[in-house]
Amino acid sequence: MLAGVVGAPGTSLESLATQDADRDLPLHDSDLEFDSEGRFRFTDAGARRVLYHDCPPQVADASIARLRFQRSMWREVADFDAWPQVETMSIVCAEDRVVNPRWSRRVARDRLGVEPIDLPGGHSPFLARPAALADVLMDGL
Repeated sequence: MLAGVVGAPGTSLESLATQDADRDLPLHDSDLEFDSEGRFRFTDAGARRVLYHDCPPQVADASIARLRFQRSMWREVADFDAWPQVETMSIVCAEDRVVNPRWSRRVARDRLGVEPIDLPGGHSPFLARPAALADVLMDGL
């Protein structure tokens, strides 16, 4: 899991809303836009502020150009009864501006049963610091 919104088997994010009230960090009204089908995406300014704030400008620009509308998974029930029996890592982006790092650390321990790994930087380390992310992933093997 990388900067992930981690749900739970057999539940929806909506059903976890009370216990996950601290999951999302505040967004500005201008960070998201919605289309006529109710799908959302980050605005250019919102994406630059919260998703790509620590990326090189040309990388942020290219990433923003690829953003598309997506539907919310809020009410979708996870269609599995247990996490798979595979090795799991939870990488918390310590300066994430979308997913609260404190929440991520707690959920790694409580839901996934793993000790979280902190990685410096924001929500998109695969763009901002790919070598550091690769090192963390390789260390976990």
